[in-house]
Amino acid sequence: MTWYGWDGERLTTTETTTQRVQTIYTPGSFTPLIRIETAAAELAKAARRTLAEKFQQEANVIFPPELVAMVDNLEADLQRGELSEASRAWLAQCGLKPEQMKNQIEPEYTPERKIHLYHCDHRGLPLVDVKRRVAWRAESDCGRIIRITGTGNPSAGTAVGSRERMYYTRGGSYEPQQGRIIT
Repeated sequence: MTWYGWDGERLTTTETTTQRVQTIYTPGSFTPLIRIETAAAELAKAARRTLAEKFQQEANVIFPPELVAMVDNLEADLQRGELSEASRAWLAQCGLKPEQMKNQIEPEYTPERKIHLYHCDHRGLPLVDVKRRVAWRAESDCGRIIRITGTGNPSAGTAVGSRERMYYTRGGSYEPQQGRIIT
């Protein structure tokens, strides 16, 4: 199954059981700038509970919204390394030290991602990674695609049909062997 995320008419996210692909566009346009690929296993490692979520799950209780807000503010203060007067007073009232609470915070994990940069011009320059290595390229002759180098579908705003390898866009379906959009 594939999940699609849209920002208006721009396809910004495509997610399957194996990976998430996100596209960042030039603000207010349909021009793609960056493609970010993240494996599902990496996304799972990045899942983390807030202190409030952790405490609620471990105690098998539901905190009132005010208490969740207080714990969230305390967590933000601890991560910043500066306790507000309210957080300091609350900890003292509970008989806790900042170090005890800081040790309860689950570590943040930054998932490994593949980042690709789009070159958007009429010549169809390749999709490159951050080290400027070609990740995808299509060469054509009079509108017909002759050779595709790389894997996947780098075209922002399109979805790939798995059976017939058609690329679906807002305006129709792109047939790569014919090199044209079929409406």
